[in-house]
Amino acid sequence: MEINLHKIIEKLAKKDKESKRKVGIPDIREIIVGESDFKKLSPAANDQLQNVMQRYHRLKQTSKTKDNKINWEFIQAEFSNEVMVVALVEDKEDNATEQAGEGSSQSKKIRKSLGILKRKQMMKRTEDIYQTIVNECENEGIDIDTMLGLLLTRSNSKRIGELGELVVNNGVAENKKVMTNQTAATIYTDLKLGRETYTQMKKIVQSSGFPVFPSWAQVRRFQSDVTPAELRHLPEPEKGVYFQFKDACSTTQGRIMKQLQENALLSSTSLTMHIKYGFDGSGGHSMFNQLNNTKTDKMILTMFCPLKIKDQKE
Repeated sequence: MEINLHKIIEKLAKKDKESKRKVGIPDIREIIVGESDFKKLSPAANDQLQNVMQRYHRLKQTSKTKDNKINWEFIQAEFSNEVMVVALVEDKEDNATEQAGEGSSQSKKIRKSLGILKRKQMMKRTEDIYQTIVNECENEGIDIDTMLGLLLTRSNSKRIGELGELVVNNGVAENKKVMTNQTAATIYTDLKLGRETYTQMKKIVQSSGFPVFPSWAQVRRFQSDVTPAELRHLPEPEKGVYFQFKDACSTTQGRIMKQLQENALLSSTSLTMHIKYGFDGSGGHSMFNQLNNTKTDKMILTMFCPLKIKDQKE
């Protein structure tokens, strides 16, 4: 079955805005099967939806504006004209019920309780739950052990709750030395890493006993905070996008002023920032086969550097 991802994401975003909880795979699965004559998705289709939901939540983080509002139009536009082929299967339990009502001797399939399953079956049954927790850890910037410890603290059992607190406290102690988001973003950019490469590097270093890298979601949020909010399109017939120079200056000025305030170095409100600036251009950049991507390999840069901030009263 072919589904229009833009249409599905539009409905999911609407549900997300109206819901007080975080939407997940069950929500997008409900939307898809609601538009078909089938009751369930195949295992392969569930894997596809897992990738779609991860992409959806990443876009939610990266599309946030400075006032922490989500740009829903941007998210939906990222899925425009995308079609996904999914395999659907009939619900055997529903069929068994219908046949029983018609006098058939077939009995309804009974779902075994989780408590009586073997470990391998338990792991398979709870895989979706675990992946949801892993994704939430990535978004919140904490490790999986700390998250599981937090969940244990919600237990009604005092002994299990204390065990959860022990896990959380140990996790906090282990993750005490974490590099700043700015340093991680510099590594991410200068080494031209992608999300998967950065995450894999973070896991390798962490498994060696050095959990120093912040999560990829934290790095992307930092990049969004230091990027001007409004991206503009070049007027026709030119092709490309740009940020206004004054917006970039204002963003940098805001970060400098915030740092001065945090270090108690700001004693005046009548300040002037002096900068130097220049222009440069380059070509031969990679062009990606992405939907609606502008086919250009050229870039024009306007660069500036703050030199000093002077008190106008002096």
